[in-house]
Amino acid sequence: MSGLDTLWSQAHLAAAFRVIVIVVLALVALITAFCLGLVVHHSFSSHRRNRRGWLVRQATADLAAHIGAAEPLSAPVRNARRRYGDWATAVVLREARGEVRGERAAELSAALLEMGEVQRLRQAARSRSEWRRAQAVRELGQCGGDEARAEMLEAAQDSSPEVRRAAMDGLLSDGRPESVQAAMRSFLRDAPTRTTWKRSFYAHLANAAANELRGLLVSGALAGNEEKLGLEALGDARDPEAVPLARERLSARDPELRATAARVVGKLDDASSVPRLVSLLRDSEWYVRAAAARAFESLRADPAALSALGASLADEIWWVRANATRALAQQGEAGAEVLLAAANGLDLFSRDAALAALSQVRLVPADKSRFDRILTRITAAGIPSPLMETPPHGAPS
Repeated sequence: MSGLDTLWSQAHLAAAFRVIVIVVLALVALITAFCLGLVVHHSFSSHRRNRRGWLVRQATADLAAHIGAAEPLSAPVRNARRRYGDWATAVVLREARGEVRGERAAELSAALLEMGEVQRLRQAARSRSEWRRAQAVRELGQCGGDEARAEMLEAAQDSSPEVRRAAMDGLLSDGRPESVQAAMRSFLRDAPTRTTWKRSFYAHLANAAANELRGLLVSGALAGNEEKLGLEALGDARDPEAVPLARERLSARDPELRATAARVVGKLDDASSVPRLVSLLRDSEWYVRAAAARAFESLRADPAALSALGASLADEIWWVRANATRALAQQGEAGAEVLLAAANGLDLFSRDAALAALSQVRLVPADKSRFDRILTRITAAGIPSPLMETPPHGAPS
């Protein structure tokens, strides 16, 4: 007799026991049905995902040659829609539009509009679901064109921060002055609190419309952390016209802004800022000194700068010493001379920093001989050295 039969045969002993048996059996049936449904749903979703991936790959292979060639797109797009469906074709066209510019980008936007993709996304952008609106707006940004931009302008005022963010990104990608200004107005009005999003927005703005970002900095519309992020983004974008803005902020009262400006003039290779950077190597704030030293990794140091970097090898803050050694290592023989002098000196900080740097740079034969003699002297004298010390027992080699 099975366990189920045994259980049921005992159910006559009490009505309550019979109820419990029925409830248990019902729960087992429900759990079994749920598990089976989950397996079926997973199988269906996996099959659909694989099918869609295959369609996109096939459509990409079919359309790539036509998109890259100077030929009308109407016939290839029509064939792709017939073979692979509108969804896969639209995915390929949207992705391709992000890789091209000018007339070809306009043709792709027109193709997406003609096949109804823009209209479908405009309807989705009015969904009650926040994530559906955000996704639709992001894809409209990929589509481009006047109709898509009109929807993004509305979405920039959506109640959802994620939808507004998607709209701002799309408007910046559109690149037209009115679009960029609308994105900036939305951003300044929104004032998002997440630093990662701010950094991303300024980086996008610096690459899409550096002149607009420079205008914000000149006008004083950005202050505090916003000003630092905007200036940093221009430096990362290697915008040469940002040099005066960075140079001016080397003397800012805010030490964090001074540090940002020092990094930016280094990235922009502004030789005229060298004297001011030399003074910043003696700044009261350690992170300003570290930023000034880092700037000389790309800037050519004059004798005053070499002397100041040599002094920075004895800084009490490790980060400053590390940046100074890397900067001197980039200065060729002149930098090697400063490092060798420090390695042969009495200051422990300077000596250790210089030895570590010299072990990683290519030295001319004469400097290599001096370095070897210094190491020999240190070894003979039993002076601890980062290059000679035996790791403690159990430490990784």
